[in-house]
Amino acid sequence: MIGNGSSCLEYLRDLFIAIKSFYYPSNTGKFQKRLVDFVLNLARYFVERIHLEKKQSPVWFFALHESYRLTEQDVTNFVDCVKEYAFMSIFNKDYVGEAAEACQYLAMLRPESIVTPIVDKLFLSIDNLTEAHRFTSLMQCLKRITRSLVRQTSSFSQGQKYILPLLTAILPGIDLNDFEKTNVTLEVFDAIFMLISCVDCSSAVNIRNDLTE
Repeated sequence: MIGNGSSCLEYLRDLFIAIKSFYYPSNTGKFQKRLVDFVLNLARYFVERIHLEKKQSPVWFFALHESYRLTEQDVTNFVDCVKEYAFMSIFNKDYVGEAAEACQYLAMLRPESIVTPIVDKLFLSIDNLTEAHRFTSLMQCLKRITRSLVRQTSSFSQGQKYILPLLTAILPGIDLNDFEKTNVTLEVFDAIFMLISCVDCSSAVNIRNDLTE
C-alpha cells in the first residue's frame, strides 16, 4: 500500500517502464483497454482513498492509522508516476474517454502537473494540419478538467489566465464539415461557461487607468 515509506510506488514505476511501449497509440489491440483502465482505476481509487482519509466523520470500514495516511509528497509522487501514461492514452482513439477521465482525477490531485501540459498540447494541436485528430482528443480531455482549470488554489492559481486565450483559440473548432470536432468544441464551451460568470467589464477603462489590454 502506498504510504508510510512503502516501496509500492517504486514497483509501480518499474511496472510502467516495463509496459510503456504498449501505451503508444500506434500499438492497437484489445489489450489497450486493460492498460488504459489500469491507469483510470489507479487514479480513481487513489482519489477515493484521499477522500476517505480526509473525511471529517470517519466511516467504520476505513480506520487507517495516522502513520499510514498519504502525505502531500506521496500524492505528488503518484501523479508524477502515472501522468505520462494518461497523456499517452489520450491519443488512443478507442479509449480517449477513459484517458480523459483519468486525467480528470489526476487534475483533482495536482492541477499544476496536469492542466498546464494539456493546455500547452492543445495550443500546439490547433494549427496542426497533419494530425487533426489530436485536437479532438485533447478537447475531450479539456472538457473533463475544466473545473481544475478555472479553480484557483494555493498551488495552482494561473489556470484562470488560460480561459480567455483558450476560448479564442478553440473557436475554429466549430467546423460545419466536422461534426465530431464541432460537438466537442461546443461541449468545452458549455463546460467552461457553466463554471464562470460572464460580465461586461468594458466600462472599467473609464474608472481605472492601470488596466492593460
